[in-house]
Amino acid sequence: MSDPMLFTRTFLLIEDVRHVSERYIAKSDPYIVMVSTLNAPDGLFEKIDKEPEDTCIYKRLKLDYTYGLGKIYTVEEIDKAKQSPSFEREYNLKYLGLIGNVFHTADMERAIKKGKLYDPDVVNGYTQKSIGLDPGFGSSPFGVVITEWVNNRIQILHADE
Repeated sequence: MSDPMLFTRTFLLIEDVRHVSERYIAKSDPYIVMVSTLNAPDGLFEKIDKEPEDTCIYKRLKLDYTYGLGKIYTVEEIDKAKQSPSFEREYNLKYLGLIGNVFHTADMERAIKKGKLYDPDVVNGYTQKSIGLDPGFGSSPFGVVITEWVNNRIQILHADE
């Protein structure tokens, strides 16, 4: 969507779907069924998902790819789909999309500010250290991270793949 006005109108339409459909509850006792692949955080489905069980008017069914294994998907099809960057969103019920990360931008900005408070080249010999390894089975690379515990915070000394 290269036209920002088209994007704005589309976003407003999605937000209005709930309001428009729920107006008919008292008028005609309808069944309202909303089905979608998750997208960006803070959208319509996440808002409904976060509503308390005792006040939400929807029955929320969360069906990840495992419900379709051996029925509508073969293991081979899922293995191939896992190679796609959109697998987690499309098949595994993860909110991704418009902000480009699974972390909220405010959390990332706060982490960056905290990260400026220390120098990773200064290693304190008297702190607890930890090393984490991710062997990266499949298509992922091998990963390593070394951390230390300083002032009730985990500080990253080294991270590489």
